Amino acid sequence: MGGWPFLDEAQDWPECFCGEREALFLPVRHPLDLEPFGGDHLLVFHCRAHNDASDPQLADGRLVPRYWDAPQPRYPVPFWPVLIQTRAALPAPEAEPSMCDLPLAGVVIVRLLL
Repeated sequence: MGGWPFLDEAQDWPECFCGEREALFLPVRHPLDLEPFGGDHLLVFHCRAHNDASDPQLADGRLVPRYWDAPQPRYPVPFWPVLIQTRAALPAPEAEPSMCDLPLAGVVIVRLLL
């Protein structure tokens, strides 16, 4: 949770349509031997101002195609970008300031620093 995102050189830190810088919620680095994504970074961001639960459309019990790219009711665009960064060599110079993880007896607790 939180941390330093590995962003491709041309990728800016995502902002919501409201202008709020989005919080880095989940960074995942894929192991080098995991094809076809070996070495890539999966980053999930989320707007702290727009954190409504969604009521997703389903087709045969699954999310509809391109769900993560589609706007949700009441909003013009998604407020949770999911990025796959393939050319990120270094972490961003600034860490996510609004989230940190705290270990507790083998369980990770997330504290939002709002």
